[in-house]
Amino acid sequence: MAFASPRFIVIKSNEKDKYLGIEQEERLFCSLKCSETQVMSPYAKFEVETAQSGGTDGLVHIRSCRNNKYWGFKDTSFKSISFKGIITVSADKPEEDQSKISCTLFKLISDHDAKNIVRIMHVQQRVYFLTSTKFSYVLGIASDFPDGMLPTFRIIDWETLVFLPRHVAFKGNNGKYLCLRQIDGHPYLQFASGDIGDPTVTMEVFMDNDGNIRIKPACSNKFWRRSPNSILADSVDTSSNNKDTLFRLFKVNDQTIALRNLGNNNFCRRLTKGCKANCLNANVSSVTKEVQLGVELPVLESKTYDIKYDLGNSRIYDESILSVAKNFASNHTQQSETLDLKFSYTDTKTSTWMANSSLKLGEKATMKVRLPKIVEGKLELSDEIQSGIERPTQRPL
Repeated sequence: MAFASPRFIVIKSNEKDKYLGIEQEERLFCSLKCSETQVMSPYAKFEVETAQSGGTDGLVHIRSCRNNKYWGFKDTSFKSISFKGIITVSADKPEEDQSKISCTLFKLISDHDAKNIVRIMHVQQRVYFLTSTKFSYVLGIASDFPDGMLPTFRIIDWETLVFLPRHVAFKGNNGKYLCLRQIDGHPYLQFASGDIGDPTVTMEVFMDNDGNIRIKPACSNKFWRRSPNSILADSVDTSSNNKDTLFRLFKVNDQTIALRNLGNNNFCRRLTKGCKANCLNANVSSVTKEVQLGVELPVLESKTYDIKYDLGNSRIYDESILSVAKNFASNHTQQSETLDLKFSYTDTKTSTWMANSSLKLGEKATMKVRLPKIVEGKLELSDEIQSGIERPTQRPL
């Protein structure tokens, strides 16, 4: 059964516990490798495009978001009875002709025993994915390979992942920022400050390879820890081994998140209990209004400059032949005639910036950049421009 894939995905090997990514070295062709250790790596993000031709139901093209190339297949000199070749990420355009070895159609086949677990097959060659033990390349193996030995992969929806900046401020639904406060001699986290400039408000975020995070106040060397359900800033453990210090981010909407503690799998919420008013506590299993946290950057203004473009891996969208004007004439004589064709053509240039961020954070940004432009089918850099972007700051939730 074909797997209904999200548009943007990350693929994790269940066998190697690593993510599929593209080869980073410069070669004649780019190979797919199982070597990425971090879920947020730009080399591990892929876009799934549904095939358009007849007879291709359930088939997809998969494009790297890093080099803008499509997955394909290549025969290699080390192929054997079982191993047919390697999976490449080198095709400039999708190819749906299944008679060609350059076909870029793949099928994600659901494993019925688990959610989001698939086997991956190149359609034209009818080979399944297998990760090389020695070189981490993704190989194509024969379709008659023993079914129980076919590797499986977990599909992760990229858009469910939340990536926070290194320094953030959290705001509760009472309109107050989360801050470090000493209560009964213990370092509690309390929604009590109305000033984002308060030094106890800024939190520092550390993400591990699988997207889990550890957090500490920027004014302290101690990390958040669940004890027993209260979240205290008292841990000196800098590893990711203690689940009570690990949290998972969930996106509620463009401006709010929820934090789940991995020690008890409960969400953190604003809770008043006795003298501990509006403190962070991991004791609820669903996303209530007290769970939802606003996220803001503890900066007033940021500047972006010296942007370097990867023009070698650029992509031109929506290419089409433009019909500007038409005219017809018939010449029934033996002499050559001239036909004049007049037309006007207006060339309009527009520039759009798209921020690849999980959340909309309030900030004012100044950008000083050169913009790419298309000249004779290729991308060049224009003169330098400067512009400002101001995102509205959040109101109390």
